[in-house]
Amino acid sequence: MTPAVRALSGAGTASPAGAFWLLVLGAWFFLVFPTEPLYVENQNTKFLHGMALAGIDHLDRDWTAGTIDVMPVFTGIVYLLHVGTPSAVIYLVQMVLFAVFLYAVIEIARFAAGRAADHPMFPIVVGTLVVASQFSNGGARVWAGVAKQYLLGPALEPQSFGVFFLLAVVLFLKHRTEAALWLTALPAIIHPGYVVPAGTLILAFTLAAWLDEDRSRRPRLPVLALALAATAASMVYLGLMILPTSAETWQQANEILAKIRIPRHAVPAEWFDFDAGAKVVGLILALWLAWQRSAQLFWIIAFGFATALGLTLVTAALDSNELGMISPWRISVYLVPLALAILLARTVAAILDRSGEAPIMYRAMGAALTVLVVAVTIRGIIEKVALYWPEAEPAHIAYMRETGDETTLYVTSPFDMNIRLESGQPQLVSWKSHPYKDAEVLEWYRRYQLAERIFRGPSIDCAALDKAIQAYGVTHLLVGDAGKAMECIGAEPTFGGAGARIYRLLP
Repeated sequence: MTPAVRALSGAGTASPAGAFWLLVLGAWFFLVFPTEPLYVENQNTKFLHGMALAGIDHLDRDWTAGTIDVMPVFTGIVYLLHVGTPSAVIYLVQMVLFAVFLYAVIEIARFAAGRAADHPMFPIVVGTLVVASQFSNGGARVWAGVAKQYLLGPALEPQSFGVFFLLAVVLFLKHRTEAALWLTALPAIIHPGYVVPAGTLILAFTLAAWLDEDRSRRPRLPVLALALAATAASMVYLGLMILPTSAETWQQANEILAKIRIPRHAVPAEWFDFDAGAKVVGLILALWLAWQRSAQLFWIIAFGFATALGLTLVTAALDSNELGMISPWRISVYLVPLALAILLARTVAAILDRSGEAPIMYRAMGAALTVLVVAVTIRGIIEKVALYWPEAEPAHIAYMRETGDETTLYVTSPFDMNIRLESGQPQLVSWKSHPYKDAEVLEWYRRYQLAERIFRGPSIDCAALDKAIQAYGVTHLLVGDAGKAMECIGAEPTFGGAGARIYRLLP
């Protein structure tokens, strides 16, 4: 039996040894999962305020870094991770969150499996299949919620802390209702987008507890009220910080964000596809199985499913940008893993019940799991080495970092969305990083339209570039497309390399 498989067998224990193996599991999960090095994806948005606050390079001068911070708690986490802390700690945080996810899914599966959960192979089979199914981005389709909402992603983000929703379910199933309520509030405190999912889960716990014959499971009303207040705190803060400048500005900004910037997250007609339909079917099947096995799991899933479905239908009927921005269907980030844990538990239980009658089948299953663990681990190592092996910093990034000063401001293609954190230099705008305050959203969109116009054609648009210089004080132009012509007067070439050119712009 491999070390990874031995770790899985002890994943549900609460002993120091179990905690150790849980961290080993988190490292293995991280190895297999298609994570990416710093700084990619949403980190260019979510890390910006914290890194600017930590004094990283010249990011504090970036306009986007000066917009209203809607996630101050996560900003504080990012700040602490960048002040005298090696970057490896960020990966360690990811590993811990991966371990929490895996532990919670195994424990929920144990609860849903009945007597099969006592089989020594049960946590091994479940854990191995969970990790293997996440391999090579499989988790993005299988374990993620609808509308491109997910708990585990390629990089550490605010939504990564949503794994504590699943851990809260474990606490609730273990009759620790009030602890579950407090833990449910944590992701919402970090990420205001989790306020609706967290509030829904707290109410689902309360409903399930009050329907239980065991009165000791019912939370005290002051605890319930405080947990809901803690959950709502980040949304209250957000609401105060992004109060409408005017009704017209508010409407325009929400239209831009919901219909232009993030329709795949905010518009039901955009995100409801085959995958979403399949997950709805899976939720219904899991509800039926939960009804047979556990009233607590049934009510947790049923209440969340009804809330998400009802608010989605209301959003679609009203065509509401505001409801779309709240994304009530984000509840699916924990509903889908819950449903899959139940489906996986019942499937594995059925297999183990049959294998007990056929020892050769039992041995064959063990061999197959060992092969699967070894295969995904080797492939994970190969992919991680290819992604994380230290490479020389691209020459144009090194140039930007070395030559940037207190006046530098780059205009780049708005779709060059990693350049800001890679170089540590202020960027006029990027498509990925947008604010939420209505007036700031309109300014972001003006900047985006101008940058997109500069880079739209086969050559740099000199009139648009001149406007960027005059309106925003842009000092440098980065052209990442080797085939794009640059013939603007007053642009002095200062760097030329493989795939990138840099020009200093004269005012």
